[in-house]
Parts: sequence; C-alpha cells; structure tokens
Amino acid sequence: MLIYKGGHAVGKGTYWNFVSGRRVDVFSDAVLAGTGKTTYLKLPSAVMLVLSPAIGLLYAVLMPFIDEMM
Repeated sequence: MLIYKGGHAVGKGTYWNFVSGRRVDVFSDAVLAGTGKTTYLKLPSAVMLVLSPAIGLLYAVLMPFIDEMM
C-alpha cells in the first residue's frame, strides 16, 4: 500500500505528507501523527528527489489558476 492515514500503525519506512511537506522517518513500528484526514505517502527518499522538480514545476504552472480560484 502506498497511501496511509494519520493515526494508523505503520512499519519501517519513509512517509511524506505533501500538504505540509513533512517527512516522517519510521525506524520500527509506529503510529503516524494526525487525524484520519491527514494523508501520507510511503516513498523512498530517492524517489522524492526525482519527483521534487516535477512537483515544483507543476505547482509553478498551476499557481495562477489556484490563486484565481481562492
């Protein structure tokens, strides 16, 4: 499974919260912080290094549209 919610018990790995940009490293069994609305993705750090420029570009391209909607 790739997507986890806050408050769920998880195993060893790196979990990313894209809303806050927070990275959580779990070294043994633990419970993810947050409520059931908080979403985490389990991705290795190397994958995030590759995806980060694409996510930043997408954010920069869509920013005028997001700003206009709010």
